[in-house]
Amino acid sequence: MGTPVNSFVQNKNAPWIRITSIPGDLAYYADDERIIEYPRFQIDFWIVKTKAQESVDMERLIYKLMRSFGFERYYKYRATDPDMTDLLMVQSNYEFQGFA
Repeated sequence: MGTPVNSFVQNKNAPWIRITSIPGDLAYYADDERIIEYPRFQIDFWIVKTKAQESVDMERLIYKLMRSFGFERYYKYRATDPDMTDLLMVQSNYEFQGFA
């Protein structure tokens, strides 16, 4: 998990992917333990904007893989990366749903 090293993050190396865990909220209960927790992950990838079909294919592959492990996507965003304008950044957030 994490972001590739800075020297790798260049247009010529796209596509690349970043996976980050999304921290849950703190819970203070009488027993100081959470009964149920739903892990969340943010999965971002960057791809050259001219590769529209490949970006859709990659998005579908990530969705299918996460779904097979019991995660469901609850947020999706696609935009040109403001720092690397030749690249499209695709962001998806997933939450564990307890089924696989």
